[in-house]
Amino acid sequence: MQQYALTFEPLARSSDPSTSHAAAKRRIQIPISTLREMLRLDAESGRLFWMERPRHHFSSEKSWRIFNSQFAGKGCGSPEGNGYLQCRITVDGKCQLVKAHRIVWALHYGSWPADQLDHINMDRKDNRPVNLREATNEQNQRNRACRAGSLTGVKGVKFDRARGKFMARITVSGKEMHLGRFDTLNEASLAYAEAAKSLHGEFARPTGKTVLSTTGRAEREWAVVG
Repeated sequence: MQQYALTFEPLARSSDPSTSHAAAKRRIQIPISTLREMLRLDAESGRLFWMERPRHHFSSEKSWRIFNSQFAGKGCGSPEGNGYLQCRITVDGKCQLVKAHRIVWALHYGSWPADQLDHINMDRKDNRPVNLREATNEQNQRNRACRAGSLTGVKGVKFDRARGKFMARITVSGKEMHLGRFDTLNEASLAYAEAAKSLHGEFARPTGKTVLSTTGRAEREWAVVG
């Protein structure tokens, strides 16, 4: 059996740059069989719990006994500044931070995610497997609420003061598409919602402030901007 010197412990909030997606790709990925010797997943809640880990995970009998006496059976995962839960893992003396939802995915599906994971309901602490899906960075960005600084409060819509119209836009593959200018906020919101449903697919996150409809009074002009 391959030997790993591993230490898991609760983690306080951190701004460690190793939590970035680029750093995630450089991480040592612990074999799933080894991971299952450490953590138990409650799929209904998405919570992780420390198991009583075997002796070969530790460099000394003392550290093995201390860890199991302090953590076995307790919950795993502490919040970081951006709302995700994560764990600190030391592999062969090298410490890394692993987001809890990636561990949940690995335990549930038997493999580490190939890229990013998206929380379907946008709750970053809701790590139930049914709330997670694999996503590219672009797909992950689509499933977001309206930004906090929006003056209209509606995703994909801003007010064109010069023309007195509401302007709807959507981003696809890094390009901003102009959906048209509209007399009312609801029309502009509807334009964005329909475009998101068509162009963003299952990752579409309409504003929720408009009732989806197949009708619209204003014409829409489509153009690639930028």
